[in-house]
Amino acid sequence: RNHETRIETGDDPDSVIWDRDQDNGKWEVGGDYTINLGFLGKFKTLFVVNENSEDIEVTRVRDFFDPAFTYTNEFTDSKRSEKIFRSSTTINIFGGQSIEVGGEAAINTFDKTFQSYSRSVAADPLDLNTSDNVDIQENRYEVFAIHSYNISSKMVLQSSLTTEFSKIVADNILPDNSVSRRDTNFTYFKPRVDFRYDFTDKDQLRITAEKKVSQLRFDTFVTSYDAQNDELRVGNTSLRPTQTWEIVSVYEHRLPNDAGSFEGSIYYHYRKDHQTRVDFTEYQDFGGNPIGAEEFFNLPPDMNLRDEISFTSSQGNIDSADIYGVSIKSNLRLGFIGVPDAVLTVGYRYEKRKSL
Repeated sequence: RNHETRIETGDDPDSVIWDRDQDNGKWEVGGDYTINLGFLGKFKTLFVVNENSEDIEVTRVRDFFDPAFTYTNEFTDSKRSEKIFRSSTTINIFGGQSIEVGGEAAINTFDKTFQSYSRSVAADPLDLNTSDNVDIQENRYEVFAIHSYNISSKMVLQSSLTTEFSKIVADNILPDNSVSRRDTNFTYFKPRVDFRYDFTDKDQLRITAEKKVSQLRFDTFVTSYDAQNDELRVGNTSLRPTQTWEIVSVYEHRLPNDAGSFEGSIYYHYRKDHQTRVDFTEYQDFGGNPIGAEEFFNLPPDMNLRDEISFTSSQGNIDSADIYGVSIKSNLRLGFIGVPDAVLTVGYRYEKRKSL
């Protein structure tokens, strides 16, 4: 249980007490099995099953007033579970090559309810002003093949192709118990190529090109309260995973006698369906007609019109984003000053981003 007092100063000073009561439950079970099948290769399988639950009650009390009174009550109940099963077979083939083929299944469920009650003065009852109830199930399957090739004692090439299939059913349960359902299927191809070259036993070049697909954070599907910014964040059940092409080149130099290392890299990421804060406000003109955001803000300033608009932002997708930069990192053992177990790490990163 957390108890916190916040004091806001300025033209309208305010003192607020936040009480947060939170109960969490968590468990996980997993295991793996490996067997050598002779000329058929090595077979391995694993499973992981887990569950997390969370119950939160937040009470906010204004104690600047006399008497103090509760002006907001929020309740959040959530439960998520995950079941993962993965199996693969690795076979050594000719010329220092091997191939691993297999598949993975992940069954995820997420149920969350958020309710917020509020009032302006102590004499009023606490009224329900926000309610969000979402049940989600995701079935995700992958088939993959990974090829490794030791070209020489200095060069290693690894490539893989993974195909991901997923189905997401998100039920938004409305206050009248009707259901607004999102039923979506995704299919993604995720290739990867990794090349390593050892110039010497202390100098290595690594080049990687890979396509990644993010996993959706189901918390963003449901309305929540952002305590840092003191605002409600509306949920969005229409989010799509972000697809990212990553190209990275890394040079690493290891110092003699395991004294440390130096690493420099350059990288470029191209993101499709990039996730960020998106404006979902429904703008209208003086006559109540729907208009765009740019047209709305070009209207003459009018407080009455502003008061009629409920400005709303939520996590959403934009078309694309580009990220590129350089990174430098150095690790140095301090044995030369008599403390060999101490390591000094220095790093620098320069990065630029552009969103469309």
